[in-house]
Amino acid sequence: MQEDRTVTATGSVVERDVTSLGAAATNVGTINPGETKIATLKVSVSNTAIIKNYTLPILVSYNDQTGTRIESTSYVGLKVFATADLDATIKENLNGQITVELFNKGLGKAEFTLVELEATNATIDKPKQFIGTLGANDVDTVKTNIKYTGGETTLTVKISYLDSDAIQKVKEIILTPEAQVLAQDGPNWLLIIVVLVIIGFGVWNFVLKKKK
Repeated sequence: MQEDRTVTATGSVVERDVTSLGAAATNVGTINPGETKIATLKVSVSNTAIIKNYTLPILVSYNDQTGTRIESTSYVGLKVFATADLDATIKENLNGQITVELFNKGLGKAEFTLVELEATNATIDKPKQFIGTLGANDVDTVKTNIKYTGGETTLTVKISYLDSDAIQKVKEIILTPEAQVLAQDGPNWLLIIVVLVIIGFGVWNFVLKKKK
C-alpha cells in the first residue's frame, strides 16, 4: 500500500485519514495462470476521518516469466462509515410537563430526526417534534405536557432518522414516567399530615372543652 499523504507548500506533511496498520506490504509468492491469491493489508482509520468513500493506491510489483520486473498501481475504494446509536431518558415535574432527553451514543450522525411520543392512559401535547441532526455524542431534548387518564402509563418514544447512507431508520424506546408512578402508587404524605393535624387539633379542642 503506497504512502498517501500531502506535502504543503511550506513543507509540512498532512497525513491521510486512512493509513497502513503495521506492514504496508505483503508477499503472496507465485501466482500461476488462472490462479487467484488473496493479499491482506491492515489499515487504520483516524477518529477524525469524515464518513465517505476513500481511494487507496495499491502498488503491485512482480517478475514476469522472462524475469522482467513490472509494477502497476491500482486504486482500491474503501468505505468509512459509522452508525448512530440513539437512546432516551425522561424527566417529569408535578405540573405534568415531561422532558425527553435524546442522546446519540454512536459515531455516526442521525439526520432529519423526528420524534413521536405515544402514551398509554394519557394524552400528550405536541406528540410529534422535529429536532434535526444528532451528531456523535450529541444530546437534544423534547418538551411537552402530559395528562393522565388513570392507570399505569408507559411512554413510547419513536425516533425516525436518516443514517450516514441516507437510509431511513426507526428506533422505539419504552419509558415510564416515574413521577406519575410515584404519585399514584405512593402515599400522599402532605395530605396525611394535614389530616392528622386537623384531627389532633379537634381532639385537643374537645379535651379543653371537657375540662372547662
